Amino acid sequence: MNPTSSSSVCFVAGRSGGHIVPCLTMAHQIKQEHPDIKIIFFSTHTPLDITILQNSSDIKNHIPLPIDPVPSYRKPLHLMRWLYSMVQAWITSFKILKAHKPYKIITTGGYCAIPVCLAGWMLNIPVELHQLDVIPGKAIKAIAPIATTIYIYFKQTQAAFANPTNIANYPVRFNATSKTITATNARRAVGLEPALPTVLVLGGSQGSQFLNTLVALWVQQHITQGDTVQVIHQTGAQEVNIYKSFYSDLGVRAWVFDYHHALEYAYQAADIVICRSGAGSLFETIFFNKPCITIPLISKSTAHQVDNAYALAQTYPHLIHVLDQAVVEKQSEIFKNRIELLLKSINITI
Repeated sequence: MNPTSSSSVCFVAGRSGGHIVPCLTMAHQIKQEHPDIKIIFFSTHTPLDITILQNSSDIKNHIPLPIDPVPSYRKPLHLMRWLYSMVQAWITSFKILKAHKPYKIITTGGYCAIPVCLAGWMLNIPVELHQLDVIPGKAIKAIAPIATTIYIYFKQTQAAFANPTNIANYPVRFNATSKTITATNARRAVGLEPALPTVLVLGGSQGSQFLNTLVALWVQQHITQGDTVQVIHQTGAQEVNIYKSFYSDLGVRAWVFDYHHALEYAYQAADIVICRSGAGSLFETIFFNKPCITIPLISKSTAHQVDNAYALAQTYPHLIHVLDQAVVEKQSEIFKNRIELLLKSINITI
């Protein structure tokens, strides 16, 4: 089924910029081709989701669903409340989908996608699933059996699905025009010195306390002069003011922020990138052809970033350089040496 000028399309993603931003990119592409189409966007009710979606001019109908993270099975009362919130989300989404009759539902995952996609499936609305990482998460696995179409972005992902899959190009939010911004103009635009070597630190939409601490330690120990290097640092909302003061006190030029919709200036201003290994950050780094030190996040519930990092490092060894967090925690000199080596490879000495 294809869109018409009077039809609508539904997107659902939440609790992470890594889920939401690709959906917004696809929504913008559809809107460019069909200006009159109505876009319905379901997310969670977190401040992050609301902030990201408020910054999009394409989204006029945003429905935040009050779904919290999945609680531990050891807390049965919390689990019952969570299940109740999922049922309520299903009821809400069923009513809205029945009223708007979108021609399809597009999702990149997250638990908020389960009730919406289930409601759509019951209403015979096609469900289009986009698996962004190498390894599918629990929500994606739950939705896959009812998905009409599944898109993947790593060949290695094919083995994770019983149903047929389609390999696609990652929906990077930038276009060729973004690459025409010069490093000099990009640095001026964000208030930095045009000629100084620039390091971009991306903690993701929620920030990374480990990266924040690691980079701060490197700056504190090895950047002895403010005219040696400058930093663009995405810290997460809770630590913006802390790191603004940190860089200011050391006399190091820096642009510190939590979330920004125009990251093309950050990428084009940078000589190298330091980031976690979410698929979005890595594919964007590759899009801008920036050398990158990536340190995959490993938690009790997931290690999918490790697979992302090594899959892309195998394809782009000149750009993607993977470090193990456990090793870096024990030997921080490894991080320092890798930064210096990477800068030296592009003829920069600090």
